Amino acid sequence: GLSGTQVTAAPSGAVCILADERLAETALAADEAGRAMIWQAGEGDSQAFSFENRAALSWTVAQLGAAPLESGYVLSWLPRGSSLPDNWDLPDPVGAREYRVEALSGGEAGHVQTVTIAEAIVPDGYDAVRVAEIGTDGRMGHWVSIPLGAS
Repeated sequence: GLSGTQVTAAPSGAVCILADERLAETALAADEAGRAMIWQAGEGDSQAFSFENRAALSWTVAQLGAAPLESGYVLSWLPRGSSLPDNWDLPDPVGAREYRVEALSGGEAGHVQTVTIAEAIVPDGYDAVRVAEIGTDGRMGHWVSIPLGAS
């Protein structure tokens, strides 16, 4: 990953892009995400693709934990992102953050909520939880999951 983004494996046969001084920035706009397009680099063959704009996805939350309550768990996490300072002397980020919280039973979401603080309460009866930040464009960032009972 670059700039703190999550490192993920590429499947066999994936296109690899060499990022050096010859790499040119595209003229694609954020609102073109998800559209089917045709791309041609230089004199090369045209290729169909869909611009995913993954760079604009919210960063994963950090240090997701669950503390038991009498009838459930209180979840807490730390937000991450390029707009968040890593120094106490820097100002707090502007703009509200929104998170999707899902309590899972057998891998299926049973309790779903959206919160605007880095904390949520989930009821008993679930074996895991996951949290993702919702971006300003409405897209869900990468999920972070933990089994309940872990901290």
